[in-house]
Amino acid sequence: MSKKPFIVVVGMIGSGKSTVGRLLADKMQLSEYQEKVDANPFFSLFLENPAEWAFHSQLFFLLAALKEQRKAALDPEGSVLERIADEAYHIFSQEQHQKGWLSDKQLKVLQETLVSRGGSLSPDIIVFLEATPETLLQRIQTRGRQGEDNYDLDYLTALSARYQDWKKALPSAKLITVDVSRCDLREDKELSALAETIKARLSDNTAE
Repeated sequence: MSKKPFIVVVGMIGSGKSTVGRLLADKMQLSEYQEKVDANPFFSLFLENPAEWAFHSQLFFLLAALKEQRKAALDPEGSVLERIADEAYHIFSQEQHQKGWLSDKQLKVLQETLVSRGGSLSPDIIVFLEATPETLLQRIQTRGRQGEDNYDLDYLTALSARYQDWKKALPSAKLITVDVSRCDLREDKELSALAETIKARLSDNTAE
């Protein structure tokens, strides 16, 4: 394989993107790029007052995602990236607009920001982690991250529906779905199987 792959790991809050991204990058000897939630100075404010701070928080996340996506896409060593800009916009910005936290004008600004990024950042493989909202809520409550106690089953169910709609638009040749409620990718056997599936898919896509 002459060109080293650009792989993204996407999925719901609590699906294990950070862990899977780190382990997969190590397994496949690729660079790792993780979402830096703590770097967003507006996120804690958003959690306290969503209607006031949703736009600031989402714009920061979107710009940060675009920056990391460009770095990951152009990394000569190949890369595994946690979350892509399209995901930030189509899932979270859209849901926050639905809830009335983002105005029509603010959503349009976010959309135009996303579109303006150019077309050279498409990943080679998309690893889509999924589980039921009930399973994800249990995981979130168990890990106890600051701010995540605001998430409830209704919110996760709404996000899950958006993820499933977004998934339908993703290119099937690049998409690998993993049900993390049935497959523990922290186990080397399961992680190795995923890595082999990725390599096989990359080979198939290159041959086409």
